[in-house]
Amino acid sequence: MLHRLPTELALHILAHIPLKSLANSAAVSKEWSQLVSINELQIYRNAAVLHGFVPPQATVDADIASKAGGWKELCKRVLQYERSWRGHAPVTPKELSAGGKSVHRIKVDEERRIVITTIQRGGLYVTDLDTNIVLWSLPRGYIAEFVHCEYECGFLVFTRPDSCYEVWCAVDRTDVQPSEIFPPNDFQDQIAQVAGATHVTSPARARFRPHALLRCPEPTRALRLSYPTLFVAGTNSAFLWDIVSGTLVQTLTELQRRPGNLGIVRYVEVTPDYAIICGSESFRMFSREDGSVAFMLQQDDFPKSKRRVMPAENTAHELAPMKIGPAARTSGSEEFMAGKPLFLGV
Repeated sequence: MLHRLPTELALHILAHIPLKSLANSAAVSKEWSQLVSINELQIYRNAAVLHGFVPPQATVDADIASKAGGWKELCKRVLQYERSWRGHAPVTPKELSAGGKSVHRIKVDEERRIVITTIQRGGLYVTDLDTNIVLWSLPRGYIAEFVHCEYECGFLVFTRPDSCYEVWCAVDRTDVQPSEIFPPNDFQDQIAQVAGATHVTSPARARFRPHALLRCPEPTRALRLSYPTLFVAGTNSAFLWDIVSGTLVQTLTELQRRPGNLGIVRYVEVTPDYAIICGSESFRMFSREDGSVAFMLQQDDFPKSKRRVMPAENTAHELAPMKIGPAARTSGSEEFMAGKPLFLGV
């Protein structure tokens, strides 16, 4: 029997059995129940390391307990996630209505257990993910209608009608200070005091303080936050900001004068190596190293198709064949359409 083996060997064996069986092992006998109960922390820690849930050097029990509720709870959650991804777990919808209806933008921070929403008619709300209680908010008169907001790593960014971008930082981010280059203005500080007085008892994880007021040299229409970089683009120029320091680190100019026409900016994305702009006429990837166009697709590069729904006159029972328009014009897009690997370089 397992309980008759040396404790160290028994714990090592238990760590190798499937998690579902491990959870039921305490019900085998009284001796097994005592063995598992006394050594529960060590058993589930060994199982978490063995199954790759945490790296071997994650030995600080206090950190695991504070984030997941202990080693057993960590293993339980991972098992539930795996079942959910396989489609074997029940789906439980949850409605968060405290922030109001007609939500325009939504951002979720699972670590802080908050949901950030902007409302179509104006206003910004921070709602507790578990209790559906509004913990912090900015009023409708301050947050305009259909405001676009971005959020990541405790930094909240939203647009203003004057083409400026307000940056707010979570109160529990004590490692950063407000920007000295583009500091928040007095109006931001006043609104922060109003919000603080309205939500006096709210936890620090859900409250925000003014961090910066970024002023772009020209009007912009699209933004994306990929911490710590904020990427915003207008008709002719695009700007990359470091939101922690409030520094404008790079400017991409003459967007419309490059080969082809970019058109109206629809969406932007940013990575450590590339700044990506999707326009109504073109898709372009700019190198962040030198600002050059690393890759481009024009609207005409995509094959155009036309399918007849009704049968052709001379074929009563067959659909007319699909007609393909002109082939892609650039060598890069030809390889892309042909399914060949496409390597992007700077």
